[in-house]
Amino acid sequence: MRDKIAATLGLAPGRVSVKFKTAEKLGPVGEGRSAESQALVTLATANSG
Repeated sequence: MRDKIAATLGLAPGRVSVKFKTAEKLGPVGEGRSAESQALVTLATANSG
């Protein structure tokens, strides 16, 4: 996943971080009755001077 995101953005894989966590059996997601997905992206431009 990290390699594909890096390639899409034209970055080295080491510049991309992918993390996940479980619902720890809490609520409908943790009980397997539903699914959930979240994404957070932080982009910054390099200073040119």
